[in-house]
Amino acid sequence: MSMYKRILVPMDGSDTAERGLREAIRLASGHDTQLILLYVIDDFPTVRQLAASEPLDDQIARRRHAAEQMLGKGVELAEAADVASRTEVCTAIVDAPGSIVETAVKAGCGLIVIGTHGRSGVRRAVLGSVAEQVSRHSPMPVMLVPPVIEATA
Repeated sequence: MSMYKRILVPMDGSDTAERGLREAIRLASGHDTQLILLYVIDDFPTVRQLAASEPLDDQIARRRHAAEQMLGKGVELAEAADVASRTEVCTAIVDAPGSIVETAVKAGCGLIVIGTHGRSGVRRAVLGSVAEQVSRHSPMPVMLVPPVIEATA
């Protein structure tokens, strides 16, 4: 029996998010654990989006469709490992980290597995880190999966 019935895996199409998914699949493999693959659409329109000729609702619908396609690839990876999964696309009302934690709580997840993007120093301080914010505010454990670091010779 697995320690976790449900594991939330936030996805954004990046290599590090896929590494997080692969780690979650490894944890769930052979257990009665369901992965919930989540994509958060940031609903706060940018100046570029507001200036675009396409209506904002159409832009969000297009982003939702692209998110569902990307999550579908994650479901295929889970299915290939015989791991149960489902997808969810949500729209961030406040911010992405808050939406991730809220989704995990509502779904009854015991763990969040999230890829980090490896930013450090000033860039990280200015931008903040979704993974770091999730880990700070989550009531359940959070596994941070780092990016692949290329060895320099």
